[in-house]
Amino acid sequence: MDAMNAVDLAGIAGSQASQELQLAIQVNVAKKAMDVQTEMAAQLFQSMGLGQNLNVQG
Repeated sequence: MDAMNAVDLAGIAGSQASQELQLAIQVNVAKKAMDVQTEMAAQLFQSMGLGQNLNVQG
């Protein structure tokens, strides 16, 4: 393997790692957003006197 191929492979590996990191961050942010929305919905239902026994956590 010559130096050019090694650089190409390193670039591809770095790019893939970067994409995987971005995906992991996006999933984490989406989960946190869903948790906030679930909590907001639960508080809204409680404030309206609805669903005291409702489990919105799934």
